[in-house]
Amino acid sequence: MPPKENEIGNVLNECSEREELGESKYPGMMYEEGVKNAIL
Repeated sequence: MPPKENEIGNVLNECSEREELGESKYPGMMYEEGVKNAIL
């Protein structure tokens, strides 16, 4: 089942917030930046 628009929006928002703060859920790489680029 594909993700819903609001689920995608939530992921993008979290990625943007973590990019702005310069932190990642996954230390040592900017995983969130990659996720955001893959979605967009």
